[in-house]
Amino acid sequence: MPSRKNGESLTTKILIQIRDELRNTNQRLDTTNQRLDTTNQRLDAVVHEQVKMRTKLVELQEAQHEFGQILGMAVKELQALGNRIDNVYFGAMGKTVREHEERIVRLEKQSGLASM
Repeated sequence: MPSRKNGESLTTKILIQIRDELRNTNQRLDTTNQRLDTTNQRLDAVVHEQVKMRTKLVELQEAQHEFGQILGMAVKELQALGNRIDNVYFGAMGKTVREHEERIVRLEKQSGLASM
């Protein structure tokens, strides 16, 4: 039968080994926690950038919508201007303008002021 001293010695050795393994495990956990902290910081930075990008995207969409409205108004104004120009050239007013142009040319020829 082993002596009590041998039993205590074996128990002490086992407890020392358990303690050492716990220390190693704690060191590995500390290293893992540091890496996790670094990863969390990087993730926070990525999330922050995504929020900024989303904000810019919303602003861009709003600007695009506003630009579309302005462009729509400009197109309507250009169409109205085109209609007015067509009226000047081809409508009743156009006939009057052409007649005035012909009269001006005749008067310039008669007076000797014709374009040189």
